[in-house]
Amino acid sequence: MATSTPSLSQSYHQLVKSFSSGKELPPLLFLGGEESYYIDRLVELLAEHYLPREEWALSRTILYGSELSLPELRDTILSSSLLGGRRLYIIREVNAIKGLDEIVEAIPSIQPETTVVLCYNGDPERAARSLLKRLTEAQVPLFLSPKMRNSRDTASLIRDAADLLHITVEPDAMGALYDFIGTNGATLYSELRKLAVLASGRGGMVTRAMVEQNVGISREYSPYELLNALVAKQRAKAYKLARYMALNEKRYPLPIILSTLYTYFANLMIVMYQPRNISADDVAKVLGLRNSYAAESYMTGKWAFTPMQVFNIVHEIRMTDARFKGAEGGAYTNDGLLIDLVTFILG
Repeated sequence: MATSTPSLSQSYHQLVKSFSSGKELPPLLFLGGEESYYIDRLVELLAEHYLPREEWALSRTILYGSELSLPELRDTILSSSLLGGRRLYIIREVNAIKGLDEIVEAIPSIQPETTVVLCYNGDPERAARSLLKRLTEAQVPLFLSPKMRNSRDTASLIRDAADLLHITVEPDAMGALYDFIGTNGATLYSELRKLAVLASGRGGMVTRAMVEQNVGISREYSPYELLNALVAKQRAKAYKLARYMALNEKRYPLPIILSTLYTYFANLMIVMYQPRNISADDVAKVLGLRNSYAAESYMTGKWAFTPMQVFNIVHEIRMTDARFKGAEGGAYTNDGLLIDLVTFILG
């Protein structure tokens, strides 16, 4: 059989193509990174295309590093390989196995048509450099999951998930998912699976309205809702949202909140220098928005703030981002930075 021999550092799409072909795989593969979405999808793809579903019970084995020692793992994959035929071992949480570097020594003894997939939770480049070095020296194909940093990364993940689920997600709906969920890939995929069921009776199209009405994470607490409260000058609600999000920074990273606020106020600055009687349709055209509905918040904002206030707010958002990244020194906290910014915007 032909053997897939991809380069050591694999892109997600390279592996999707390789796995979907059903070709013979190397004896050992390494999938690692902080974003579990891509790792989980690759594992699903492997199981689906490498082995017929009727062979899963006998030929596919899923183990967890938290329940294994290195000798136990080695003995399992080597002794069971003697059964012959294609076999697939998926080892999750391998970061919990002490001395995992030594698994490289077992590669020559892995039987033909057997593939062991090591799934590493976390950033191996930071926590397991020696392991990566040994895997690289042994010519083991590696996949390091891309980090989710911004709306562009989120949009890429959503498009990939939409293809898997056979749905189409409107750009406005992508923006809403980013506003409500942020960069948590696993949560995004979970919510998209729910939306796919709803979209099945609507031509497979996911709209912003569907996201707003059905996304599992509370719509009350999101950067988008904080922005709405600030534009509407709802002081009590804005402070409530800001405090909650600042104290739950893993779910609501400050850079995502700042990005949402900056995008809005930078666009609002453009609107400020349009004719005062500009319509929502014209605002949508100027900003490149899909429809006048998306322009309504700018219609509210142009009456709620003066051009100078918007200029100063944009500057303050930039300064908050700089302080978050360590500029100016000082013991800044997420809570303090966000509350100070909200106070500044509300005037």
